Amino acid sequence: MHPAGASGERIRHHRIRHHRSGSPDDTRRHSCTFFKLFTATHRTIQLARVAGAPLYVVHVFKGQQELGRGEFTKIPNGMPGIENRMDLLHQGVVEGRISRRRWIEIACATPAGMFGRYPKKGTIAPGADADLVIYDPAAEQTVSARTHHMNVDYSAYEGKQLTGRVETALSRGELVIDRREFTGHAGHGQYIPRGTCQYLI
Repeated sequence: MHPAGASGERIRHHRIRHHRSGSPDDTRRHSCTFFKLFTATHRTIQLARVAGAPLYVVHVFKGQQELGRGEFTKIPNGMPGIENRMDLLHQGVVEGRISRRRWIEIACATPAGMFGRYPKKGTIAPGADADLVIYDPAAEQTVSARTHHMNVDYSAYEGKQLTGRVETALSRGELVIDRREFTGHAGHGQYIPRGTCQYLI
């Protein structure tokens, strides 16, 4: 990776490898695609810095990384990290890079609008889904595959010290995290089709 360059150039993407032990399995495991961004003031660059890591497109494709055995270019993109996303972004609040209000906007209200789900999602208001989080901004934690809940045996952020974590969460009014412990059940989730991006209306 190199720094963002002159404004106006196109965004390009490149496949990279994260080497740990150097074994073929390790290389497949830590493979992803990142986007080089060339606008110095681009908001996404700032968000990447807030998270304390290069900018990656992160998705999990369990089992599909094996498609790259013997042919690296066939590996689906992605690394696991969705469980840590809110906490990683919160480091921007801790470091004074963004306000707490902006953190909530980035993590909740803006995605709801982008996927055409606002104000059903992304706000606390009459008629909205009761998706609520009680967040402890001072709690300390260490990211580790030994303690996360994702169905994967490694973490791209292993050993990273974070400040802030979820204490309680409600999904449509139902308690799904209580004092940091998952209390939900299979079948609670719903498929929600995306609507028109409200920023295009």
